[in-house]
Amino acid sequence: MEKFKFKRFMIHHNGKDYHVIIPQNICHLWCVDWNDDWFGGCFLSGSAESLRNLIAGYGALAFNPYLIVYLPIKNNDIPECLNRYDNGCYDLVFCTNRAQLNLCDWKKIRKKLLIEKWTTYKFNFDIDRMKSYFKKNIDDLKKINHNKLLTKAGANIVLYAETAFFSFPQCYYQMNAVDMHEVFFKDFENEDMSYCYRPESDRWICYDHAYFVYHGVNRKHFTNERPSVCFQLELYDLDIINKYRKKKEVLVKRQSSKSTASKIWEKYISYPVVEIKLAAGNKKDQRVEVNVKGG
Repeated sequence: MEKFKFKRFMIHHNGKDYHVIIPQNICHLWCVDWNDDWFGGCFLSGSAESLRNLIAGYGALAFNPYLIVYLPIKNNDIPECLNRYDNGCYDLVFCTNRAQLNLCDWKKIRKKLLIEKWTTYKFNFDIDRMKSYFKKNIDDLKKINHNKLLTKAGANIVLYAETAFFSFPQCYYQMNAVDMHEVFFKDFENEDMSYCYRPESDRWICYDHAYFVYHGVNRKHFTNERPSVCFQLELYDLDIINKYRKKKEVLVKRQSSKSTASKIWEKYISYPVVEIKLAAGNKKDQRVEVNVKGG
């Protein structure tokens, strides 16, 4: 069982309470590319530690659909080899439709995050309990065609205020938290990863990756104005890479140019909603420990 901590903010705005959590140690997490030609979605690269902290956020959403997981990563220094992309400069938000996040208020909510005090949100990632607890939901989801599921099950993308908002049904976070644990919660430091290295060109290939969503919509229709809901996580850990590469990978400032997608932040993409029945859960299992701490 792995233990994780988040900064938790209770933001009251326009008569609503927003429960925002920010994972710790995500400075090595990068939205690398947005809406590329062949994939159509977002590539999210990061170190093993940063990816695990993000996946822990998915685990928290798997139990509590009212949370908003916020990743302020658009200003992170980025590996030099990944800096050839100029259209991934976004912060990211993950939530469910139950969070009822009003995007018109996001800029003001984000400003309040800079001044409000925060509490420590503790989450225990118990993979055995999660596999057992979410087994029925996961088994039911895996019987559904993913293309049909993602186009009809309330999956949304919003590009607004330099932030990419992803909203999925809670059961989708349950499935991916379990599946991605098997991919990224490994001892990469002591594993032979020479299969990712190309000595003839001194290049690193990201073979350790997982699709959070694939085939979100028909790939023929991907555009910047209507990006796909799909994206993938891939391991790009400098400590591991520099064990193999001759030219050591370093962090640099991200390119400042904006892509076409940057001009259409206020485009809202949504799909028809289909009800997905979730297995009843024990509320006792959904509790987490919260300790008050000054921000």
